[in-house]
Amino acid sequence: MSPQDADVDSGSPDDELREQFRVLEEEVASLRRRLQDAPKRVRTLEERLLETKGQLSQYVLYSSYTEE
Repeated sequence: MSPQDADVDSGSPDDELREQFRVLEEEVASLRRRLQDAPKRVRTLEERLLETKGQLSQYVLYSSYTEE
């Protein structure tokens, strides 16, 4: 290792691995939370889709009456 590398690499390899491990643990926890929320999110999106389909049907029906 050159002296320049020593300046750039101030932490020990163990410290770097611990930090990387900590970051990955946080990411896993975040992904687990998102996975738990997924069914709720799907339900919400399905409800919004049904509402939108109903609105679209009304607009199409209204449009067909205004064209006559």
